[in-house]
Amino acid sequence: ATINSIDMLSDNSLTFTGDQVFTIEYHAPNPFEIKVVFTFQAQGWYMLSIPIIPQDSTVSTLFPSALNSTAYYWNPSTQSYDEVTKIEPKKGYWLAISQASNSTVSGIPVNNFTEHFSSPGWYMLGSVHGNVNFTDPDDNPDGMILTPAFTWDLTTGNYIPADALKEKSGYWVAVLGACDLTIDNTGNLSKAFTLAQAQIGRAHV
Repeated sequence: ATINSIDMLSDNSLTFTGDQVFTIEYHAPNPFEIKVVFTFQAQGWYMLSIPIIPQDSTVSTLFPSALNSTAYYWNPSTQSYDEVTKIEPKKGYWLAISQASNSTVSGIPVNNFTEHFSSPGWYMLGSVHGNVNFTDPDDNPDGMILTPAFTWDLTTGNYIPADALKEKSGYWVAVLGACDLTIDNTGNLSKAFTLAQAQIGRAHV
């Protein structure tokens, strides 16, 4: 006889008779996985990015309140927007949200990345887990990235300058020529770890 799968989170017992073969599967959570909550205060257009690598990157899964389960990414090659149904880290996207809502996204945090720009122009860029100072971008060659970056403010309906790249937000970045731009939060993580060590040390004095 065939027995259907049983979720032991909801069923704490199983009764059977005769000889049977059972397969027990245990799915352990990824210890490096984090959860990020996106809060959409009202319907409208949002400029965002995901600072994690999710298991399922489809718009419909990540953001159920997104209209048409679609995001929009600026394609500098065609100078037009591409409609996409999956969202990748490192990139900035436009998302039309149908109503006030929250979305919790889980995945492996992205703490740094390097993006290559092949030609001058405006690019949509994402951020990493945590905030990164953008007053002096880490570009190579130096001086190819103009500051500040710009993000969209739903409340005012205007672009606003940004001297820091915040997680979950998307940005416009002006590029003067071919270059590599590194967005790195590991320095901030090291500082936080050092500060935590110092606080623990003082607590034991």
